[in-house]
Amino acid sequence: MAIKIFLVAALLTTLATMFYSWRVGITGKAVEEGVFVNETLNEVQKNFKSYGDLKVNFKDGELKAYRHMDLKVIPGRVILSDACASFSVATTLDKTDSLIRSVEGTYGVRPDEHDVLEEIMDVFEISLDYVAIEDIKGDIFYAHAVMHDDKNVLNLDLRPSDGIAMAARFDAPIYVAEGLLKQYAEFKC
Repeated sequence: MAIKIFLVAALLTTLATMFYSWRVGITGKAVEEGVFVNETLNEVQKNFKSYGDLKVNFKDGELKAYRHMDLKVIPGRVILSDACASFSVATTLDKTDSLIRSVEGTYGVRPDEHDVLEEIMDVFEISLDYVAIEDIKGDIFYAHAVMHDDKNVLNLDLRPSDGIAMAARFDAPIYVAEGLLKQYAEFKC
């Protein structure tokens, strides 16, 4: 069972590394030397925990500084809201197209990374417990997702857009840190 979660983590790491390499134009030499691959893999291994006879039951205080939000996606914008707050983030049309497909549960002609991840998690019986958007540094938002199978838990750092797409695919809750909401949300009550 530990191998299942590790395989998903390795796949996510590989996808993230490939995407990062493509986006910023890392030379083949840097990848060959393992500069980015090894650092990313070590971070994933730090987030990986194995427990005997695991019963996933999150404590009430674990997400105390977060608020559960509902998701709405429109072209170019992601809106997370609850009864009192609305948190809106502008994004690319490509990202919102992918998110809309995740929300609707539809698939493109060829699978994208979220489709592949969904299939792997289904086959290996891995559950997505929640996604939490936790911080912003500069103009970049940070998030994490918690996943588990029957004996292992993975707390994985990821881009909020990927986490939101996964949460939409698996109907998992999305949380936003109260600090982010106080800074960036519009409140109606």
